[in-house]
Amino acid sequence: MLDPNSPKPLYLQLKEKIRNAIETGEWKPDTKIPSERDLCKQYNVSRITVRQAISEAENEGLLYKIQGKGTFVKAPKIEQGLMKITSFGNTLRNSGLNGRTEIIKSEIMPVNFQLSNILRVDMTEHVVNLRLLGLANEEPIVHYDSYFTHEIGVKMLEAAQKNAKAGIPFSTYDLYGQLNIGADTVSQTFEAINCDAEMARILKVKKGTALLVVTSIVNNHDGKPIEYKTAMYKADKYKFHITRSM
Repeated sequence: MLDPNSPKPLYLQLKEKIRNAIETGEWKPDTKIPSERDLCKQYNVSRITVRQAISEAENEGLLYKIQGKGTFVKAPKIEQGLMKITSFGNTLRNSGLNGRTEIIKSEIMPVNFQLSNILRVDMTEHVVNLRLLGLANEEPIVHYDSYFTHEIGVKMLEAAQKNAKAGIPFSTYDLYGQLNIGADTVSQTFEAINCDAEMARILKVKKGTALLVVTSIVNNHDGKPIEYKTAMYKADKYKFHITRSM
């Protein structure tokens, strides 16, 4: 119950009860919370107090409302640090989520001028394109579009097919470790975009939904590029964090 003698207002005490119900798993993600009347009765408080508590919980990203349907528990975002590369498989495991990866497309193709410059390969060579879809609890949350030098790409494709068949969550970073390929450094850029019709269909969101886009160039120990990748993350499912010195 709530403590009416506490210096902390009742609505803030109730907000903490809401947080605890979510963090302990009593209230599951994307499920409807009890009605205002039920919360009033359960905690012996006024409807105004309940509404204030729900509003505070919404502001903190714990709850969300759907017009005409009610208030629901918001699934926590997947956190990923920027100081060290974390693979998709490890990210899900660290977040306590089940997942898998699908192969959307794979092909061996002639290199174009842009890829020739990025991967430092001759215009007469071929590259391997591998597009992956990462799912968490059967919801698509990230799309990877990778291009590899031919020798490495063929190995990556074979490994990707084995992992996808086994239902294992993976990104190309997982495959580097499995194949013992010496990926050493990654250069990355981050930006926000509104998704187009094709990506909306793949990620099962509305056209124009905000996405976080991370573009990466992976280099081997000799500093030679071996992968050029664009990863598109659902902005409502991911957040990245970093600690910087002043």
